[in-house]
Amino acid sequence: MSGVLGADKLNKLAFFSLAAAIVYGAPAAKADLTGAEVTITGNFPTLADQFTNTLTGTVPVSFPVGSLISVTSLGIIPSSFDVTADQIIQTSAANLQAATGSFNGVIYTFSGHPI
Repeated sequence: MSGVLGADKLNKLAFFSLAAAIVYGAPAAKADLTGAEVTITGNFPTLADQFTNTLTGTVPVSFPVGSLISVTSLGIIPSSFDVTADQIIQTSAANLQAATGSFNGVIYTFSGHPI
C-alpha cells in the first residue's frame, strides 16, 4: 500500500509542476539555422542533374548575384541568395523564364545543426 501512496505523491508533484509551467509560461522552444552549413546548387532537367557550381557557407550567409554559375552550356537566371537564422531569401536579378523540365530550381541542403 505504501507504493500506491508514493505513486500518488509523485503524480501530484507532476501535476503541480505542469500547472506551474502553464501558469507561469514555459520557455518556448527556439529552433533556427544559425551555425548550420548550407549548400546551394542549381539542378535541371531533373532533381539529380546538377548544372551549376556548388555554393557552401555557414548560416547566416549571403551569396551575391553571380555566385551561382552554370558549369554547362545551359543558361542561368542570375540571383542572390541570403540564408538567415529563420529565412531563405532568393532574389532574381532578371526577369527571365526558366526552361521546362521535371525539375528546374535551386536545392538547399543543410547539415551540421539540429533544425
